[in-house]
Amino acid sequence: MIFPSLEWAQELCNEINKIEIDEIKSWNWDILFILINVKNGNNMKFKVKIKTGKCLGVEVGDDADYIIEGEYKIWKSILLGELDLAIALLTGKLKLVKGDRLNLLRHIKAAVNIANIIRAKGLTNNLEII
Repeated sequence: MIFPSLEWAQELCNEINKIEIDEIKSWNWDILFILINVKNGNNMKFKVKIKTGKCLGVEVGDDADYIIEGEYKIWKSILLGELDLAIALLTGKLKLVKGDRLNLLRHIKAAVNIANIIRAKGLTNNLEII
C-alpha cells in the first residue's frame, strides 16, 4: 500500500472504526488533510468524515469542518513515529487552516492516542512511502 493514497486513507478509516476510545465518541466533524510537496511539488488532499467517533469514509475534497495542512515530510515523520502529532500542531509544523483551535486542542490527546494505536497495529508496516 502506498502512503499517501486514498487506499491508505481508507485503511486508516477502517482502523479508526476498530478503536474503542471514549474521547473520540464526541467527534462529529470532517477533517481535510492537505499534504504539501508530496512528489514533484504536487499536493494531496483527502477528507475523513467522522460522526460520533466512527469514520464514515474518505474522499477527495476541498472543504471540511477542519483543515490541517503540512509538508509531506512532516506527515511522514508523524506516521513513522519520529514526530508527535501534538507537537507538530502546537509548534506550527502542521497548520490549522480552518476549524476551532480550542476544540481541536481539547481532543488532541485522543488524536495522539489514535496515531499511536494505528502505528502499533501495523498500519505503517509494509508501506511504500513516496
